[in-house]
Amino acid sequence: MNTLGIVTIGQAPRSDVVPQMRQYLPAGTRIVEAGALDGLDIEEVQTFRPRPGEYVLTTRMADGQSVVVSKERLLPCLEIAFDRVQEAGAGTILMLCTGEFPELKPRPEARATGRRPVLVAEPDRMLPHIVLAFHPRRLGIIIPLAEQAEAATARWSEVSREVAVAPADPYGDAERIPQAGRELLRHNPELIVMDCMGFQEDHRQTVKETTGAPTVLANAAVSRLLAEVL
Repeated sequence: MNTLGIVTIGQAPRSDVVPQMRQYLPAGTRIVEAGALDGLDIEEVQTFRPRPGEYVLTTRMADGQSVVVSKERLLPCLEIAFDRVQEAGAGTILMLCTGEFPELKPRPEARATGRRPVLVAEPDRMLPHIVLAFHPRRLGIIIPLAEQAEAATARWSEVSREVAVAPADPYGDAERIPQAGRELLRHNPELIVMDCMGFQEDHRQTVKETTGAPTVLANAAVSRLLAEVL
């Protein structure tokens, strides 16, 4: 049985996303989850709030609350979560976030014991390559937070010559989803990417119906590709 480790920057289990992803994975895939914020209460999580100049991320607590955290100060906790899913037997590890995490790597002990090397799936690398295959000239990107707009524009400008970005928190007001779609519609996008693993299929359907543009859901696209290696 293949074991997929899922590491979230929030708290596990991610009951809002993982069941949706499972439908695209091979039958019988064992999933083990770990979160960087596991075991912490909301007051403790506040110590991870971003300071000026830090990389801003948003995620979900086990009770459904959304929180904003700093990538830089979260990394030590993510490394622990990474170790936990590897110790649980994960042969493939998925970062449940479309942010950039080049610092996170599996421990090398697996090679020494003769086990198959652990594969790490990084959505921030997977999604742009998937979208690039369609050669979009005008690309619409929906991100969770307005503070991420500059970084998202720079990242996706390597994929398309015209990039428009609109924020809509997947854990916040549902009315922001169609509003973000309408903002992108002004730029006549050929393709829209929902650039957060927290967006869900109903969000994608709303954006597609609002804009009429083909819309890529991050967690579904990543799950379909993961199925090939599990």
